[in-house]
Amino acid sequence: MKYSHMVDLHSHSDNSHDGKHNVTLMCEYAIRNGLRALAVTDHCECMPEPFKRHNTELTLRQSFFETCKAKSIFSGNLLVLAGVEVGTPLSNTEAAARVLDKQYDIVLGSVHRFNAAPDGFMKMAPDTDPLPALKAYFDEVCRMAESGLVDVIAHLLYPLRYIKCDVNIADYYSQIDCLFHLMAERDIAYEVNTSHLTKYADRKLPEADMLKRFRAAGGRYVTVGSDAHSAHDVGSGVEVGLDLLDSCGFDRVSVYIDRVPLEIDYR
Repeated sequence: MKYSHMVDLHSHSDNSHDGKHNVTLMCEYAIRNGLRALAVTDHCECMPEPFKRHNTELTLRQSFFETCKAKSIFSGNLLVLAGVEVGTPLSNTEAAARVLDKQYDIVLGSVHRFNAAPDGFMKMAPDTDPLPALKAYFDEVCRMAESGLVDVIAHLLYPLRYIKCDVNIADYYSQIDCLFHLMAERDIAYEVNTSHLTKYADRKLPEADMLKRFRAAGGRYVTVGSDAHSAHDVGSGVEVGLDLLDSCGFDRVSVYIDRVPLEIDYR
């Protein structure tokens, strides 16, 4: 194996509305795939409609219970981290606060849908000018980083997975650089989402550019996550993600325990 410390800090069990397998099976595959640590970060879409529709509070209680149980079961073989991915938390701060009252190890922050794009980017027509929605998206991510609710910004380039027209990322550099300076000041980590390097490789997302700008802004903490929604995908692309970090000048990756980042030399 190329790297001695392989970790995956973004995964979804069947306690997410789009997850397929239970926490135990996810952990078994993590060990099979050579991981040292796995964070189970089930979805919490905070906007009121999906929060209610997905019965989020109940499913997250189940996720937390199963993950804490897995910590004991796999102790000595796998570091299991209890986490959550909060989506657009400022759209429903009361719900976010109730969810985050648990003793999580790691909280990912993401924006899949928001007021300016209530259906997300998947349904955006090919002839739609993406500029207004993308500017609003980066503003929303910045507000989320300012809130102090999250430890990691997950898949920052998420919209580019789905937008069907060409996007010049340079049009958003001023917003992105402001975000990166804020993340550096507040010790918020940048996530290398390995699905961007594998599943969405044909989209040629500018992850290397983002990492270099994050580092230039003083960003220190980085995580790697597969965004697996099934056991078979746990750890997928982690080696590729570590290759990318290495090429961009990073020699450490972070894991989180009790929401405190611990840097490890992944070599």
